[in-house]
Amino acid sequence: LQALTSLRFLSLETKTVSLEAINELRAKLPALHTIQPFDQLDPLIRGPEIIYTRVGEIAPDFTVTTRDGTRFHLAGQRGKVVLVHFQGPKCAPCLRAMPKLAELHKDLSARSDRFAMIGLTTGMEEKEWRAFLDQNGMRWPEALLTGEDQKVWDQFHVRGIPDYVVIGRDGKIVADGESTERDIEKLKAAIIAAIGP
Repeated sequence: LQALTSLRFLSLETKTVSLEAINELRAKLPALHTIQPFDQLDPLIRGPEIIYTRVGEIAPDFTVTTRDGTRFHLAGQRGKVVLVHFQGPKCAPCLRAMPKLAELHKDLSARSDRFAMIGLTTGMEEKEWRAFLDQNGMRWPEALLTGEDQKVWDQFHVRGIPDYVVIGRDGKIVADGESTERDIEKLKAAIIAAIGP
């Protein structure tokens, strides 16, 4: 189980799972939020109910501490288009997309009066995370989600990585989806359209 510490979802092939087994899994896998099938489990052991967001809805507010120790508060970014990018350390598509994501950040950073970006990673220790950021040239604001902060992934309904959410200047979600290297141009177009002239 040690290799699965960042496991977030679990689908069970059996209908007979003891409460003790589920509680043991939750204790050993701190990132685990969802165990399926839901209809087979008592509501007390399913974990917290999560309200998912969709395009056109107001993005849920969150505050995280970035690599340089500053606080990134989403509500404090109103008036800007915000790219929230979700990635992981052992995700090959994430790593392949990093050069294009870095290029996107470089191209749009001149518009910092109207654009902000935050990358969110989970499933790592801080020292390993900092090395991951440096090795992959991730120079934009980044935060490591641990403990309660991990709920941000759930609030934005992140099912796989790399993933992104673009939030408009009014705080509403204008686009979301995968951000593999082939999707970065589509992502950039969504951001530019949201920024406007």
